[in-house]
Amino acid sequence: MSADLRSFAYPLEALLQKQQWQLDAALSDLGLAQLAVERARDNLNSLLSEHASAVTASSQSVLPRLDPVQLRQDLAYLAYLNERVCLQRAVLEQTERHREEMRRACRQCQLKLELVERHRQGCLDAYREREQIRQINDADLDWLAHSQTRPPVIPSLSKREEP
Repeated sequence: MSADLRSFAYPLEALLQKQQWQLDAALSDLGLAQLAVERARDNLNSLLSEHASAVTASSQSVLPRLDPVQLRQDLAYLAYLNERVCLQRAVLEQTERHREEMRRACRQCQLKLELVERHRQGCLDAYREREQIRQINDADLDWLAHSQTRPPVIPSLSKREEP
């Protein structure tokens, strides 16, 4: 017999929904953190490319003529780019740490949700078992009630002859 689960009501349904919403919010935050890491990495790669181009341009412009003013400007620009690269690396490390925190928060929310879902499944299994026992008991009572109200049918072993 299959149990009718339409009347099953989980008493912690609100908590289950809350855990699902928290997981959804944490996943959204993780997505934003991942996007921030990608942007920081792109910015760092752009700065490194700009730095490499500036080094190449500076070395090519210094070799034909030794101009101390131009050399000072090139070195100042390279120092500026190097400082920006260092700052961008720090930003990248910070965003990666934030992303890892968001991953841990997602995992924690997921574990809480799974715990509530396992509890719900246990309650559902217990309800299904109680419902099946109730249905079996009802069927037994129906059978007993019908067997006592009708006379027992005894099949005859021999055929009666008609006159």
